[in-house]
Formats: sequence, structure tokens, C-alpha cells
Amino acid sequence: MRRLGRWLGRWTYLVFLLAWAGPVIGLQWWVGGRQLWACRRPLALAVTLATLYLAAADALAIQRGVWTLSPQRTLGLRLGALPLEEALFFLATNLMVAQGLVLLARRPLLDPIGAVEVVKAGRAPVRRAPEEAFDIRLQHDEGGR
Repeated sequence: MRRLGRWLGRWTYLVFLLAWAGPVIGLQWWVGGRQLWACRRPLALAVTLATLYLAAADALAIQRGVWTLSPQRTLGLRLGALPLEEALFFLATNLMVAQGLVLLARRPLLDPIGAVEVVKAGRAPVRRAPEEAFDIRLQHDEGGR
């Protein structure tokens, strides 16, 4: 790995980031591109807010010397105090998480016993639990209490 890092030089962080996140993001779009596109606005908002928050926290930590990034392994481009690669790392991470949640939320995997029905509301299906799923009756022995 060290030899590869030396060979890649200032591109090391970016190349490893793309090799790590690229296949996952590509697979998510290949498997569920229509679902992701249908949710693009809320997805973009969630990813943007989370990325801005994490980028601000990371920039603060870098400014205060909590951690550093090697100038020999990064391009040297910055967004304020934040190296470009760090901002892209948070963007990629939040994309993978948010897109994964969107894709899983629309799959039966999260509802193995069929407790949630899909209801058409406008253009997109909405998942809701039927009322009887929450019909829980407590049973206790009248004679013992």
C-alpha cells in the first residue's frame, strides 16, 4: 500500500475514495435508479445537510489540530479550511447511507411478516402499518391481582 501511495502521490486520497465509494454508489443506482430518482429532492436535502454539518465539524477539528491530512497525499485544494477530499468523503458517505435507506425502505426486507401495506397516495406509494398491527391487548389474570 505504501508503494502505491507513493506512486499516486497527491492523488492518493482521491483515488482511494473513488475506489471505495464509486462501486457502491454505482451499484445503488444500477439496482434502484428509478427509486432514487423519484426521491431525488428529499435525498439531496438530507445528503446536503448531513454533509455540511460533518464538513463544518471536520474543518473545526482540522483547524484546532485534532487531526491532520498529509499534504503529500491530498491535492491541496480546499473549501475554506477543509481539504476537498474530506468534503468529497462526507458527500460520498452520506450518499451511500441515504440512498441505501431509500432503497431498503422500499423493499420487503424491512417488513418480513407483511405488517406494512403499500397505499397509493398521489404519485408515489406510501408505506403504512395497518391499524390491526397496533392492536395489542394486555392479558392478565383477574384472580391474581
